[in-house]
Amino acid sequence: MFRVQIRLVAALAAVALAATGCGLGGSDDKDTTSGAVTGEVKGEVSFLTLSLKPKFTDYIQGMIDEFQKLHPGTTVKWIDLPPDGYQQKILADAAAGTMPDVVNIGADNALPMSRQGLLLNNETALPGAKGDYTPGSWQAYEIPGKGGNYGLPWYLTTGGNFINKSLLQQAGVDPNQTPRTFGEFKDFGMRIAKASEGKVWALSAKPGLVDLALHGVKVMNDDGTKFTFNTPEGVQALQDYVDLFKAGAMPPDALTRDGAKSNTDFLAGKIALVPGSASFLTEIKQNAPTLYPNVAIAPQLTNTGHSNMYILGLSVYAKSKNKRTALELAHFVTNPANQTKFAKIVTVFPSSPKSYDDPFFSTARAERNADEEKYRIEMGKQIKDAVSYTPAQFSDRMSKVFEREVGLAMMGSKSAKDALDTAVADCNQLLTAGS
Repeated sequence: MFRVQIRLVAALAAVALAATGCGLGGSDDKDTTSGAVTGEVKGEVSFLTLSLKPKFTDYIQGMIDEFQKLHPGTTVKWIDLPPDGYQQKILADAAAGTMPDVVNIGADNALPMSRQGLLLNNETALPGAKGDYTPGSWQAYEIPGKGGNYGLPWYLTTGGNFINKSLLQQAGVDPNQTPRTFGEFKDFGMRIAKASEGKVWALSAKPGLVDLALHGVKVMNDDGTKFTFNTPEGVQALQDYVDLFKAGAMPPDALTRDGAKSNTDFLAGKIALVPGSASFLTEIKQNAPTLYPNVAIAPQLTNTGHSNMYILGLSVYAKSKNKRTALELAHFVTNPANQTKFAKIVTVFPSSPKSYDDPFFSTARAERNADEEKYRIEMGKQIKDAVSYTPAQFSDRMSKVFEREVGLAMMGSKSAKDALDTAVADCNQLLTAGS
């Protein structure tokens, strides 16, 4: 089942990363409504989703049928497209004035499109809706420095860590007290490196921008017009990774290795912590049965008290000829009851706080895979307060700049400060250029 979640997240990432280079990076910041959208809920609307057929046809069509029954005289035309070409299709339709009334997009897509006046501002169009969603998911669809909301949050995903408790014990750390903050983890990592003489690694990968944000670093200013992750806090966060790398708490190929290799090393008892999914927990049980009892599921490391999440939502086309019905449909699809139903058939999490009143999110089902149930319940504890740390403005080109400079710092070719100063300067230049 988790493979379905991976496909959803992969689709989100593919669509989102392409958004900032699509020619919609202007800063018109046009508000597309001046008040609540009123009128009768009737007529036809089109509804575009991302890669939900055929796996979830029964669920989506069932929602559509229910909506049409609740609102006689309405017709919903459901369109579903695969990830490849999805974003380009939306942009082409927008340019031609034929964009579907309700579109399933990530927050990264919503930002540039909202600035071009293509999306309805839900904050004014649907007064009071903000309280229907978790604060972090609602905020993800706001324009930095301006406010407004341009996507009703739908389904969320997050991730946790697997920790080898026996390695904690070897490092003199209480195996029942898994590291929760980066400070705790750095201390643990240094102990691991010293105790094993560099033969066991605390973690396997270099940091990304999200890791700095999880440290508590403010990566952009409030207006979303400049990157700011080269603060003293940012420099210290990167220096922590540099120190761990130099101490041998990370593998020599940490700058280039992939997740599959890290998983293999975790199974072999060489790595103390790896991010992973419920399916990996099952893999541990099958391929490393002696390790399995010593594996703990831990939340994301964070100094902020908020984990990171990925999100997809529903945005309404600002030029829709039937805004009222489109808005009602988007609100209906994302209501607590429908979100809860969706979470019960795929490993995603609702953006509706009320959904978590359902025992499903706190009680394992005996008839289901025990590892998946255990993982789902643990991740459900952190998702309600999660936020999306990746700025919508952070493009693929900026990500490559960041990775380049982080690599230079970890290899000792630059200081952490010089590396982040360069990364911020280059990313801000790209931001100004709209790329």
